Amino acid sequence: ELKMPGQKWNQIVFNYTSNYVDLFVNGHLERTFYLKNKQPDFSTAEIVKVGATDGINGAISNIVYHKNPLSKSAISARYNTLKKQSPPTIKM
Repeated sequence: ELKMPGQKWNQIVFNYTSNYVDLFVNGHLERTFYLKNKQPDFSTAEIVKVGATDGINGAISNIVYHKNPLSKSAISARYNTLKKQSPPTIKM
């Protein structure tokens, strides 16, 4: 269970390194999970549902995949750069 502030944009980051995954919320490390040599499988067919029925009550602004893990300072910096924007859109 994870409590997040309501009525605001929240940044959620899963940062995979070796056999661990760090969960960051709004630029802060919340938890680290040990994967026990079982890396998750990702595919292009993955579905993210948004909405009140069978999903999140809200919206998603950005989904970004990186080939390499980000540093803690890079995750925090990205959050601090986008947190005052509504929506917090990454300009490509």
